[in-house]
Amino acid sequence: MRQKFVLSVLNILILCVVIAAVSIFFVNKAEWMGLVLIVLAFLCIASLIPFKIDLKGILPDIFFGLIDNSILAVWKVPQTLDTFSMCY
Repeated sequence: MRQKFVLSVLNILILCVVIAAVSIFFVNKAEWMGLVLIVLAFLCIASLIPFKIDLKGILPDIFFGLIDNSILAVWKVPQTLDTFSMCY
């Protein structure tokens, strides 16, 4: 029981550090933020695999995240794609 608690805390701390580092790196590169948010969301879901957490148990959290972050991520993806098209 104690080992699982320590692993859970370690998992949360690692996710916080990764998310903060990526956010700080991309704070001045706003055209990438949509894709960065999507990748970070998949990273958070992938971190549940070692703990064998069923996705049905976190389905309400996933729906809330989709609704909450869609305002940020979905509106940024077209701007990112426009930036790529200007490069070529």
